Amino acid sequence: MSFEEIQDSGVYTYTCPNGHTATAYLQEERFETLFQSAAHAILDSYYGDAVASFTASFEAFCEFYLRVMGKKAQVPQGLFEESIKRLVAQSERVLGAYTMTYTLEQKQAPPVLPQKQIELRNKVIHRGKFPTREETVCYGQDIANVIYPVLYHLKQHDKKHVQDVVTERINNLRKKTNGKQSISIPGIISINRIYPDLPPVLTDCLLELDANRKRRGW
Repeated sequence: MSFEEIQDSGVYTYTCPNGHTATAYLQEERFETLFQSAAHAILDSYYGDAVASFTASFEAFCEFYLRVMGKKAQVPQGLFEESIKRLVAQSERVLGAYTMTYTLEQKQAPPVLPQKQIELRNKVIHRGKFPTREETVCYGQDIANVIYPVLYHLKQHDKKHVQDVVTERINNLRKKTNGKQSISIPGIISINRIYPDLPPVLTDCLLELDANRKRRGW
């Protein structure tokens, strides 16, 4: 077991107990990793950080959805990247693009956070509020509730385009690492483990994650 800091690049270089250095890339999408990071923050009692990571997870999912729809619409990759760069600098733009794209695609509005959770997020992010554990877990659950049904629908109806987005990202990482090995750490929300039922229950997932951490000496 090697403990490494999360890398924004998705590429990890680590050394095994025998002194061998290896490079690998993480298969999970950014929104999956951010959600898992938020869960770890809860276990470590960093509730404000957890709210921030849950929020970032949803924003990253919005971008992921736009990428899938871009593949579906056969938008040239260069043109798409040029356009997405204008959005990601401000989260409100990403959310707006996501909301309108989803509405045009599905002929209905996407699932949204309850107003009380939007208010909590704004207080934590912009006013420095210290949320309680209960508030943070409820917020994370509601984030899962808005991501999960949309992700499930994508897997059911746009599976090819989902795979195209995932494959493209992984191929870019392979180039960066010269085809080195990959690692996979499935999280609470996972593209490859989504089923036609209710979203994961965060309280149960936290108990399981805590038990796994203790087994690994964390």
